[in-house]
Amino acid sequence: MASSTQADLLIRAGSVETFDAAAGVVRSLAVRDGRVLAVGREPGDLDDLAGATTTVLDDPGLHVLPAFHDTHVHQYEGGLNLLTVQVAGVACVDELVAAMGDAAARQPPGTWLVSAKNWHESTLREGRLPTADELDRVSTEHPVCVRRGSHAVVVNRRALQLAHITADTADPPGGRIGRAPDGRPDGRLLGDPAVELVARLLPPVTFAERVEGLARCCRLFNAHGIASARDPGIATADFAVYQHLWAAGALTVRSEVMLRLDEGWSPRRMRAELDRWGLRTGFGDDLLTIGGVKMFVDGRIEDAALREPYENDPGWFGTLHIDEPTLTAMVADAVERGWDVGCHAVGDAAMDVVLGAYARVLGDRPNLSPHRLVVEHALLSTEEQRRRAAALGIGVSLHPPLLHAFGSDIRRCWGEKRANAALAVRDWVESGARVAAGSDGNVPPFDPLLAIWTMLTRGTASAGRLGCDQAVDRRTAFRLYTVDAARLVPRGNRSGTLVPGRPADLVAYTEDPLGCPVDLLPDVAPAL
Repeated sequence: MASSTQADLLIRAGSVETFDAAAGVVRSLAVRDGRVLAVGREPGDLDDLAGATTTVLDDPGLHVLPAFHDTHVHQYEGGLNLLTVQVAGVACVDELVAAMGDAAARQPPGTWLVSAKNWHESTLREGRLPTADELDRVSTEHPVCVRRGSHAVVVNRRALQLAHITADTADPPGGRIGRAPDGRPDGRLLGDPAVELVARLLPPVTFAERVEGLARCCRLFNAHGIASARDPGIATADFAVYQHLWAAGALTVRSEVMLRLDEGWSPRRMRAELDRWGLRTGFGDDLLTIGGVKMFVDGRIEDAALREPYENDPGWFGTLHIDEPTLTAMVADAVERGWDVGCHAVGDAAMDVVLGAYARVLGDRPNLSPHRLVVEHALLSTEEQRRRAAALGIGVSLHPPLLHAFGSDIRRCWGEKRANAALAVRDWVESGARVAAGSDGNVPPFDPLLAIWTMLTRGTASAGRLGCDQAVDRRTAFRLYTVDAARLVPRGNRSGTLVPGRPADLVAYTEDPLGCPVDLLPDVAPAL
């Protein structure tokens, strides 16, 4: 029989970075029942914990770190993405068309061809979306729907016919139908109301398919060293997919699920929904937890609420979905019902609204922990806003892949000055605010090492380097994705450190990501 102190796993490595100030860097680590049993300064320090059933991993070339915690990643949507035609990484419109064409050859005529969402036209050689005419090269018998993120699609002529979209079709309120110079629809449908004209025709995804998609996404995250994910905004009905996977013992990412409150909901509608759900933050265990509710305050890059007008449209300030008094009432009602709150705020004008609402709610409730309130994105912020967030003690979830993937769009829409000020990681860290990192993956890449490379270099996919004064050092970047990310919402046992008693969530490399040349980071892959 194994003794009470015998390890299940003993690792002797070149380095084990605990990210704990007292433990520092060690050379050996013992694991029992999924938790760190002990750490040792030298490779042989823990050999007395090895027994007949202990797995011993002895590799002086191995570098072990705490696994990553993604504070804002659309894991459920990522699973759905894996069920569609994969187009991420294509370099031009012709390659995108070819990828869809390969799928068409395997599908019966008349069936829908639907792409994954995790790509962006700014990374294509042409720097634009395809057109209906170009998608007709995929097929004229299949309706084709190429999705870009959750708020834009391009379809071919067959799909336009099925959706009854013609030159006479008016733009739906809040959406836009792209048009050729002669007025005919060009296949682009922009904004949720326009996307819905086609989305409602797409074949439904079965429950079993959704479960399999989520399981595949979890395994993909694990392969990149991600142990924990905060999924920011799923529909209540989709929680059953998580629950099914959890009950089957197949949920391999510690998942904190936030439920979505849609844009335009009134305080009365929100109160009715929360009462109907009968749930509250914190229910669950260390593998699956109900987190907060997510509220939308502004839009995305193209319609974020800004204090100053857009560079490419001097009359446009973006979209503010809610004013400060209404948001204050909704946040207050949510926390009174036991919910944490995360507010989507991309632009600086949206930050004003969120900080004002959070300050009022916390001021009226001196016993309320500020950690229950989080700003999601904070892509454009001012020095005064950062100081205010630090003083309030609220959480701030920053997402470097947004800068990497959409740098050229940020520059085009917001101008050079604001593009260089976007994602002010260094200023946020120096402000003393409670900040952590995530990816906002499903559209931008979710790979933590690419995000860390972006924080170190300020490099982007298509706009060069932006705001190099906002770069941080390597240890800070890794802490934002491990220790700080695990503590953004302090709940459960997700410490982000490798010390005795804590979960043994770890990732290991044969190339030391804390010491290798910085430009190798995006290509470094976990060995374990």
